[in-house]
Amino acid sequence: MTTPMFVVDSFTNKAFSGNPAAVCLIESYIDQHDPNVENFLSYPSTLLQKIAKEMNLSETAFVWPKKIRDIQGDLSSSTTHYDLRWFTPTVEVPLCGHATLATANVLFKELAKNLKPEDKPDTLYFNTLSGELTVKLIDDRGTLQMNFPKGNPVKSILSDKEKQALCDAFHIPNDGIVDTHYCSITKKFVVEVRDSLIVKNLKPQFSTIMSNTYGSANVRGVIITTRASIADPEEQSFDFISRYFAPWVGIDEDPVTGSAHCVLAVYWSHKLGKKNHRALQASERGGILGVTLDEGEGRVLLQGTAVNVLQGVIHL
Repeated sequence: MTTPMFVVDSFTNKAFSGNPAAVCLIESYIDQHDPNVENFLSYPSTLLQKIAKEMNLSETAFVWPKKIRDIQGDLSSSTTHYDLRWFTPTVEVPLCGHATLATANVLFKELAKNLKPEDKPDTLYFNTLSGELTVKLIDDRGTLQMNFPKGNPVKSILSDKEKQALCDAFHIPNDGIVDTHYCSITKKFVVEVRDSLIVKNLKPQFSTIMSNTYGSANVRGVIITTRASIADPEEQSFDFISRYFAPWVGIDEDPVTGSAHCVLAVYWSHKLGKKNHRALQASERGGILGVTLDEGEGRVLLQGTAVNVLQGVIHL
C-alpha cells in the first residue's frame, strides 16, 4: 500500500533553505494493519525507524489523528488532535521543533483542501513524548506559533583541559569562550562565544566532539551562540545567533533547531533582560525564528513559516 509523504523546509519562507523535514501521514497504514491502535506513541518503532533512515533527513515526523467515537459508537479521525513522533535516521527523539512546524504546515494545508472555511481549525494539538504541544496559525501569511516546554540551562564549570578540548573540537580561539551552560531537560550544552565570526567560522571535528567530556553533563547536543552583531547588516535585526551540533543522534549539524531555542530563550532572556527575541541560526541553509519566553507558564513560543517542497507516497 502507499502512504502520503511530504518534505517541508521549516523556519523559512523560500524553498531550499531552512531545515528540511519529512512528514509521514501514517493513518492509512495503521488503520489497515493495526485498526485497534489507541495510542500511537506506544506503536512499535521498527518500521518508523526504517522509513526515517530511508528519508535520511535530520528528522522524519509521523503523525496519526486521534480517534473520536460518536454517540452511535462509530469512530472518526480528529482534525485537531494528533499523536506525533520524530525520528532521526538512527534514533527516536523526544522533541523536535522544525519537524513539528513541518507537520503543522502540511496538516493546515491538507485540511484546507477538505474542510469548509468555517470548519478549519486555527490550532492543532499534538500528543508527544514531551507532553502536549500546540501549534497555532496566527496570520494569513502562514505564520505558525508553536508552544513548547522551556529548557533549564544552568551554569557549567569546565576544567581548563575540558575548555581547551572544546576549543580544539570546534576551532574556537583559546580566548573565545564567554560562558558555558547545560540543560538537563534537553541534554544540550550551551557555549557562548565572543562574537559572530567565531560562530560562522566553526570547523567542528565530530569524533572529537563526541569523545570530549563536558563536566559531569550527559550531552547529546552542543549549541554555539553569541549576541548578534549590530555592525553586520545581516545580523542587525536579530538578538542572537547560533549553530547546533548533535552527532550523538546522527545529526552532525542541524540547519535550524526549534528545541535548541527552547534552551536559548531562557539563556538569552536572562542575559539580555527581555522575553521576546528574533533569532538567526547561522547554518549554511540558515533559518529565522521568533522566540518568546513565558517564564510563568514554563513555556517557549516559537514562531516561523514553512514551505512544502515535495509531495508523494511511500510504498509500504
